[in-house]
Amino acid sequence: MTFGFKNSHVIKKVVTNNNGDTIAYGLENGDIIMKEEALSMVYQGTISGVRLEKDSDGNEYLTTNDTNDDNFTSIPNVNHTNNLN
Repeated sequence: MTFGFKNSHVIKKVVTNNNGDTIAYGLENGDIIMKEEALSMVYQGTISGVRLEKDSDGNEYLTTNDTNDDNFTSIPNVNHTNNLN
């Protein structure tokens, strides 16, 4: 599902844990939001440029609308032990 409104936020950073799992996202305004909040914001249409997908266990996750970059590989990926700014 693709969501987003004209004045919605844009994900500019992905925050991962030591296992490489996405745990949070950085927005264009500098806010860091947890993965669950990001999913909720996508449903509300306040984050654009992404779509919701489900893994084989039924867990939801975000992917970009860019077919050349489904896994946010073109934006900074920050390990949670590093500085998030």
